[in-house]
Amino acid sequence: MGKYLQISQGKSVWGRETEPRTVLYFSLEDTLGRLQERLYQLVDAEEDPERLILQTESNGIGQGLEERIVSFIHAYPDISLIVIDTLQKVRKTERNGSMYANDYRDIGALKELADKYGICILLVHHLRKQSSSDPYDQISSSTGIMGVADTTWLMHRQQTMNETVSEDDYLFRQPNGKPMCPSTFTYRFKLILKANNLPLTLSVHSLRHTNASLLIAQGVDVRTVASLLGHAQASTTLDIYAHAFDKNKRKAQEKLGKAIGL
Repeated sequence: MGKYLQISQGKSVWGRETEPRTVLYFSLEDTLGRLQERLYQLVDAEEDPERLILQTESNGIGQGLEERIVSFIHAYPDISLIVIDTLQKVRKTERNGSMYANDYRDIGALKELADKYGICILLVHHLRKQSSSDPYDQISSSTGIMGVADTTWLMHRQQTMNETVSEDDYLFRQPNGKPMCPSTFTYRFKLILKANNLPLTLSVHSLRHTNASLLIAQGVDVRTVASLLGHAQASTTLDIYAHAFDKNKRKAQEKLGKAIGL
């Protein structure tokens, strides 16, 4: 989801510059609650991911999906990316015809929409379990998929143990219940929390708020704090971290009281 969010916000993705555009994400193996939890972990409090549209249900290809996509395109003229995760969720079981013909027909229907409206439709698909000398032979189903798609990417998750960790450390879990890879930032952040006897429920986002509040309370210029946080306007920092000024307000009241003889 992170890359789709970045595209919707106009941030750089894989070293390429993007413009903020609406992104429609069919995450058909997730629940809306789980998606919202993941989204909350990815965005800052001042960010509004309004250009990222999340869907957890969809009709199949030839059963209303195409019409639904067209309705979204008309509703959001700036839409540039539609993600269907996973492809199998929008395909019906077809016993007539060859596998190649069925694959070519289904993918062709979506490519026709992509070409007609000048958008990208990204299909997430599974790989076969067995390896092959030709990486593209690992794509599940027939070569009809590659025969239609403009671009095909194969992505593998590689887990490495670059450091010695205990069994308990490895059991840190993601929101979906899967173990975290030891090479991820979140995993290493959890190790730091554990080593310092801090609650594992702490997030980087909460520490960001704490750090900013402490800096402001200690008298650091608001513009400096805004720059460290990446806020374009100091007013954004003031709106979010106004609670940090309580201590400064008390000092100001004391000085004013002394000045007027109270």
